[in-house]
Amino acid sequence: MRKVRRKPRRKTRKTYWVVLLLVLGVFLVAWWIWPGYYSASPRFQSMLLQKNDEVLLALNGDTLELHPQDKVKILKISTTVTLNVGVRLYAGALDIPALSYEKLPMASLLPKEPTGGEHRFKVHVKHFNKEIGFIDILVRPFVEDWLDKAERVIEPARKLEVLEEALKAAPQERRIRTRLLEEYKSQRKWQEAVALLESMAREKEDPQVLQEILEAYEAMNQTAGILSSLKRLVQAQPDNSGIRLRYASALEKSKRTREAIAEYEEVLKRADKGEQAALLKTIGYLYSLISEIPKAIHSYTRAFELDKSDPNLCYNLSSLYEKAGDQEKSDFYLGEAIRLKPEDKDGQMRLSEHLVRRGKLEEAEKQLSDLLRKSPDSMNGLLLMSQIAEKRKDARKLREVYSRILSLEPENRTVMYNLGILAYESGDLQAALPHLEKYAEAHPQEGEVRSILFDIYRRQKKDDLSFKTAQTLVALNPKDLQSYSFMLEYLANRGEYSRIIDTAESAIRSLPADVDLRNYLVLAYLKMGKEDLALEQMHQILKLTPKDLDLLLQIARLQEKKGRNSEALATYGKILNLAPQHEEAGEAYLRLRMGGLPVEKE
Repeated sequence: MRKVRRKPRRKTRKTYWVVLLLVLGVFLVAWWIWPGYYSASPRFQSMLLQKNDEVLLALNGDTLELHPQDKVKILKISTTVTLNVGVRLYAGALDIPALSYEKLPMASLLPKEPTGGEHRFKVHVKHFNKEIGFIDILVRPFVEDWLDKAERVIEPARKLEVLEEALKAAPQERRIRTRLLEEYKSQRKWQEAVALLESMAREKEDPQVLQEILEAYEAMNQTAGILSSLKRLVQAQPDNSGIRLRYASALEKSKRTREAIAEYEEVLKRADKGEQAALLKTIGYLYSLISEIPKAIHSYTRAFELDKSDPNLCYNLSSLYEKAGDQEKSDFYLGEAIRLKPEDKDGQMRLSEHLVRRGKLEEAEKQLSDLLRKSPDSMNGLLLMSQIAEKRKDARKLREVYSRILSLEPENRTVMYNLGILAYESGDLQAALPHLEKYAEAHPQEGEVRSILFDIYRRQKKDDLSFKTAQTLVALNPKDLQSYSFMLEYLANRGEYSRIIDTAESAIRSLPADVDLRNYLVLAYLKMGKEDLALEQMHQILKLTPKDLDLLLQIARLQEKKGRNSEALATYGKILNLAPQHEEAGEAYLRLRMGGLPVEKE
């Protein structure tokens, strides 16, 4: 049998596999490589990086935050492009492709401009010239770096710049805010501090932040800001009585009295009993400032019930009740104030005056006695005591008080006069005399005191002084009949008829109708041998008293003596007409008629 040699199978298998691989290659090119190279919409998917010892995956559109000292290397870029053929990275000033080859610190790739802030780069992933995705890289220092840098800066202004730049880089970083705020305060940059704090408060009305805003406004002494901050604190902590009390006090200082009262009253509602008295005093004071007297009295009265040891509270109540027209209660509280503050002499004096006006003389005297015991030289006290003694008609007390006043003020003419008058009225002429004499010497034109002195001198039989005083009185008052009468009597007793004539003539000029004055003049004329003048004056008297028989008889006798018989006969006839039974006149009349009338002497 012929044997047929078979071809070896190895070649056939090899061919098979070659064909299979070629078919698979064509399939791959058609299904994977070709679409990867020439895809109509290539996409960037992610980037795998190593940061120091940490591996990070950044997806398309992510932001990667790095520190300048971070060492970074790009491990892998994932795209829809097969084998990333034609894929490249571009980031402007940042040499981002270098990170694909080696691990480098970010600081070595950053621009050389001197800036300590953050750097933001957009890393574009491109396929040829077409952008297929991106990631953002933010390179900025850590908070500790900023703070450390700020601490190393010596110049205050530069230190603020660093911290402000740090805040821009990390606006939400609490530590930077806190450090910047401290620096603003240390450099007294209060406006900047307020602006920073307000930005923090806008995020959250934190009472601590509001408190710091308040402190800044207080440092600037800005009233509107202080009030605004306190109001916000009250709204944030409505049950915090301490804050509300500060707000009320600030309103009070700003003259916003009604608002202050409302806040104080809110505090009062929550206050302990030991705190209420002080609050009520403040509320009462504020009500008094706006003239709401009843409310002020109500608040002060409540305070008095809680604190009866405050004299100022009593003074305030006294003043308010006086304004309200209740003098009795006013005096009560004034008395309470003096009891608590006995050294208040002015208050005790006021109380005494009020009591006198109200007719409470006994209480007033008691207060004044206590005042004068403490201040014996109180002139106002002594004068008021003199009024009380006068109202009570207590002459003895009045003289005692006037004597004390005069010992303090020896030249006090009014007291001198009053003391002299009191002594005179009580009959103590000797005590009255020196006071009145001194007063009269200082007031030479005052006739009343000289009239009293005139009376004293006469009663003491001091005729010479009486005469001198009478001369002064008639000089002051020419119609002073009493003084003229004494003067004429004084001169008549001394036989000084020529002076009587002068004095009487002067008196008659002022008092022509006074018969006594003319009688003194007739007497003086007769004594001086001036019978014709005497007759003339008698006829003047007769005009005033035509039926005066004695005067007519005196005239007739003098006429007969002077040899004027016909005149004498006529005068006797007038006497007989008035008194037909007048014996002397009848005899004289018959004698002259029967004997004939002798020739009258010239």
